Amino acid sequence: MVTGLAGLKSGKFSAQRHVHCPGYFMLGNKRWGCWKVEGHGSVSMAEALEQSCDTYFYTVAHEIGIDKLAAMAKEFGLGELSGLGLKGEKPGIIPSPEWKEKARNAPWNPGETINAAIGQGDVLTTPLQLAIMMARMVNGGKKIKPRLTADEEPDEVGFIDIDRADLDVIMDGMTRVVNSPRGTAHASEIKEDAFRFGGKTGTSQVHRLTMHGQNQNLLPWHLRHHAWFGAFAPIADPRYVCAIIVEHGGGGASAAAPIARDVMQKVQEWMA
Repeated sequence: MVTGLAGLKSGKFSAQRHVHCPGYFMLGNKRWGCWKVEGHGSVSMAEALEQSCDTYFYTVAHEIGIDKLAAMAKEFGLGELSGLGLKGEKPGIIPSPEWKEKARNAPWNPGETINAAIGQGDVLTTPLQLAIMMARMVNGGKKIKPRLTADEEPDEVGFIDIDRADLDVIMDGMTRVVNSPRGTAHASEIKEDAFRFGGKTGTSQVHRLTMHGQNQNLLPWHLRHHAWFGAFAPIADPRYVCAIIVEHGGGGASAAAPIARDVMQKVQEWMA
C-alpha cells in the first residue's frame, strides 16, 4: 500500500496504469517471483492490491526508487516509535542507502529496492506500526498517534502530503481484497452490509525459499512465513483498524484474515 501511494505521488503511476505480471519480475539476470506462479496478467493498481500482485509493486519500486518509497513509509509511521512510551518498543527498520551505509558500511544494491517494495529484505515493522499505517491511510492522511484508553482524544501531529484521490485508489484496492470474488481475503467477507470491512493480506518471509510457490504446510513450523492482515471498518466511514500477526501462520489470507474478520465484526456489533 505504501509502495502504491509512493508510485501515485511520483506521477509515474496512476489508477489507470496497468502492469503485466507474467509471474515474475526481472532486474538484469535476477528474477523475483510473484506469489502467483502463472502470473496475474495485466492489472491496475487497485487490482494489484486486490489480488496481491507482487510484480506490480516490484515495478513501482524499480521505477520510483528507494528514496521515495522510504520517505512515504516514514510518513505512515513505519520505522519510528509510536510515541506511547512502551517499554522495549523497537522502531523497526525502513531501509535506505543512508541507513545501509551507517549500519553496514556498504553501498545500496538495486535489488534491495525490489525486496523493500513488498516489505521484505531488511524491512522490519511492528503490529502497532501496521495499525498506525492503516489508520492514517483510511482517515484521509491525518498523522494520528495511538492512545491506550478510549476517553483520550487522539493526538494529531499534522497531515500527510498526499492527494485524497491517491488514497481513494488504495482504499478501493483494500475494499476489493475482502469484498471482490477475486480478492485474496474474499473467504473472510462479512455478508452484512453494515459491517463490511476492507484490508490487506501480507506475509513476512522467515527464510529463503528453495522453490517458487513452496507449500508452507510442508515446511517445519518454525520456517513458515508469518501471516498478517491489516483491516479497517466500516468501509464507507472507517472508525476502526486492527493489525493481526500470526507467527508462522503461513499466509495472511488463510491465517490472519479470519481473525481480523471476527474482530471487525465484534467491534462493530458492540459499538452499533
